[in-house]
Amino acid sequence: MFLARRTDGVGDARRTSIRLRRLDPRSLAHILARRQLLEHRSRVFERGACRISLLPRFALPPLREFDAGGNPVSEIRSYIRRKLEMARDFPRESRLFANEILQGAPNIEDELKGPLKALVDEKAEVIRSWAKAGKIAKCDPYHLIFSIWSTTQHYADVDVQVRAVLGQGQSGEGRFEDAARFLEQLFLTGLNVSEQPA
Repeated sequence: MFLARRTDGVGDARRTSIRLRRLDPRSLAHILARRQLLEHRSRVFERGACRISLLPRFALPPLREFDAGGNPVSEIRSYIRRKLEMARDFPRESRLFANEILQGAPNIEDELKGPLKALVDEKAEVIRSWAKAGKIAKCDPYHLIFSIWSTTQHYADVDVQVRAVLGQGQSGEGRFEDAARFLEQLFLTGLNVSEQPA
């Protein structure tokens, strides 16, 4: 459900504005980013500017929400779930992005080396700070992020294989919730993450 909808009357606009103000700003940012993806869904398959703009629209918003001041449990869990939501809701965009990477990123190399690298560097420092504070086990933060990317995007990029192997009984929408629970256990147990006092 996307709350930032077009309104025709003053009353509708006021009610929409009130609902938006009640939302957590991070949630609102994610909702608006996903809405932008829906609006541009049919255009991202065109060549040129739409294809080049795919990375910031698709890859960056979930990672931007990774909060340095947050609890590692909730932050890692939320990031895994946001990535799985993107895999579920935008599988074609994920496959297009993967195909671009497999071709050597001819259209988005500057985006990879610029905005994406800067953002990953920033979030790697967050993970390092958690490890230094004893909140998680020491790990290479870059490979942790890469691992989350690969395990979540798998459900979009090779969705046909996932559904075929799971079979009819398990290949419905519930497979994303099953994946979320498994990946949370995998990463949070591996990092020895425990709830931290507020």
